[in-house]
Amino acid sequence: MSPSDLGNGAESPDPATIPPPLRVALLSNLLHRPCTGLGGVERWGVELANGLRARGAEVWVLANAPLGSRPWDERLDPRVRVQTVGGSRGMAIFNTWRWALHHPDTVLVSASPRYNLIASDVRRLPGLRLHTVLTAHEHLTYATGLQSAARQRRRRRELRPRYAAADAVVAVSAAIGADLVEHWGVPRQRLHLIYNPLSPMPPLGAPPHPWLRERATPVVLAAGRLTDAKGFDTLLAAFARLREVSPARLLLCGEGPLHGTLEARIAQLGLGERVQLLGHVEPLHDYLGHADLFVLSSRYEGLPYVLLEALQAGCPVVSTDCPSGPAEILEQGRYGDLVPVDDADALAAAIGAALGSGRAAVQARLQQRAAAFSAKRAVSAYETLFRSLGGPRPGTSGAAPARLPAH
Repeated sequence: MSPSDLGNGAESPDPATIPPPLRVALLSNLLHRPCTGLGGVERWGVELANGLRARGAEVWVLANAPLGSRPWDERLDPRVRVQTVGGSRGMAIFNTWRWALHHPDTVLVSASPRYNLIASDVRRLPGLRLHTVLTAHEHLTYATGLQSAARQRRRRRELRPRYAAADAVVAVSAAIGADLVEHWGVPRQRLHLIYNPLSPMPPLGAPPHPWLRERATPVVLAAGRLTDAKGFDTLLAAFARLREVSPARLLLCGEGPLHGTLEARIAQLGLGERVQLLGHVEPLHDYLGHADLFVLSSRYEGLPYVLLEALQAGCPVVSTDCPSGPAEILEQGRYGDLVPVDDADALAAAIGAALGSGRAAVQARLQQRAAAFSAKRAVSAYETLFRSLGGPRPGTSGAAPARLPAH
């Protein structure tokens, strides 16, 4: 109905049929610590906040640092409100509870174990009309297994009862969801699979690096925080093997604590003329749009945004079959080769084979696959979930709520 229809015999919408506006508060590391990396949880938070606000929701970000402390701030819709709740866990719990007392009927959405604990503890405090939705962005059993035995016991003791008591739990991949049900006490009827929201790719810019402009030599791209989880040491070992059969070069984008270690390893392997550490780059899609191949060498993930961005840019990919996400995104190898974690020989062979195929033949297929992870689908699924929480808490009646579609 257009505005001109009103007053010309057309009936106004029945107010009873118009759903009330949602009030949603995001509690995560979106504004927690200064950094320049393109973290997946930060990306998820910005996309979700902006998407919900565009659909008419009242959206808050409950932050551990004031606005202006992170590069993500400028990406937030200016209509999204930011409330600082403090740095320590105790302060964040108290200030979030105090905020919620004055904002009834809010859906509190949290991400990562730290903030999921805070949201769960707030939910148990008195005087609130509040629903909690915990979101899981990592394979919790795998990530917990990397910690000491004492920390593993503590994490299980803290998280299992809180995940089980949440109004809903969202997993960003099916493998994460299966792990939460099997090992972390999440009732199956409260588990929802919603893939991370991926916004449309901006127009492609000019090649941002001399190697991408030359085009005479294939260029492989990798990106992520320079940490052990990303497996860049294995990628360098694979590249050392690859030079026997290919003149390909590697651009590694990202910052992190292993920068010096990786720099030394590049020199040790004699790769100084073929590998460059670029640090943080922006925008990454200009690199993906001109590279010959993207490689994900991770030891574990949740649902890696950068792999989705590579598909969106039409860039061929090779990935480790790590827990979790790559196998789902690539449909068990249909859209890119999957190799075992920490297998430098297999990774080198897959890179060599992919470079021999070229990107022109697969670009359209990869972009079509990326469309399945659109922000529109994800935000719509979250809104459907949030509105379903208006009645009794899921699991308190005999009927189980419908499980949301994957995307």
